[in-house]
Amino acid sequence: MYGQVKDCSKDLLSCISKKSSMSNEIEVHDLLGKYATDIIGTCAFGLKLGSMSDEGSEFRKYGKQLFKPKFRQLIITMLGMISPKIPNKLKIQQLLPGVIDFSDSTFKEFITYREKNDINRNDVAQTLMQARNKFVLNNDSFPEEKFTDTDIIANAIFLFFAGTEPVSNTLAFCFYELALNKPIQEKLLQHICETREKYETMRKYSGAIVLFREASIRLTRSLANHYFRHDPKYYSDPDIFDLERFSPEEKAKRPNASELFFGDGPRKRLADLELKLGLSEIIYNFELLPCSKTENPIQLLPKGMIVKPKNGVWLFLKPIIRQ
Repeated sequence: MYGQVKDCSKDLLSCISKKSSMSNEIEVHDLLGKYATDIIGTCAFGLKLGSMSDEGSEFRKYGKQLFKPKFRQLIITMLGMISPKIPNKLKIQQLLPGVIDFSDSTFKEFITYREKNDINRNDVAQTLMQARNKFVLNNDSFPEEKFTDTDIIANAIFLFFAGTEPVSNTLAFCFYELALNKPIQEKLLQHICETREKYETMRKYSGAIVLFREASIRLTRSLANHYFRHDPKYYSDPDIFDLERFSPEEKAKRPNASELFFGDGPRKRLADLELKLGLSEIIYNFELLPCSKTENPIQLLPKGMIVKPKNGVWLFLKPIIRQ
């Protein structure tokens, strides 16, 4: 996937260069959301979306609707946390109708097109198509399970939208912190220390409030990401942006579960690649600086299940001129 992510990072640089030539104030959160959308589109589904050049991208439109905090969505999510069966028994749709209709028609057409044209790529979509063939069309191995096309489409929707917002949030908050902490930005530029920097941003702003995973053993407590990473027991002075928390010595003092920023598994590695490439390309080519619209402290959305900036992240990205 490296080459595909690299191409998206080049598009990101081109877009920022164009915007920085016209204004000293750039809202980076939405721009990074387009970057993450394009990466998931090409790496997971083989789609060339061009979100950074298409202001009317429907994928971005419905992706933002999906994560827009609404009281109804919060209640449905809480019911699902109590028991996943509750929303189903009450016949409550967990997503907005517009999001469901767009995603359902888009991914059905996409799967049909690849099957008819015998397109085979090593990506998420191919895995979903194989699952559909095995568990929906030829379900002999698990007759007790009633898998349907809806199950396959639902997984495609989740993977697509869940793979964009956490990455864009992390990068946007990362750039914000670097703009306000110039010595750290200079150190990062000198060493290209993407991995250590990424960990500290996710600790402080920790994408999801909680991890929605089914435990394989009985647990007495839920894993509340945001609060766990702001616990002085594990991170002293938790409101301070400090990269040294992730030195080998400091990491050895904490349990492994304190660093499940994107969960674990293959999609975590894709998120790591997106973050490292996006971060290193921007830091190498632009100096991040506060602008007149930069909030300090930054305001966060007061509700919802993910940590997001309330008014976006506004910065001045000054091109670095090299001889």
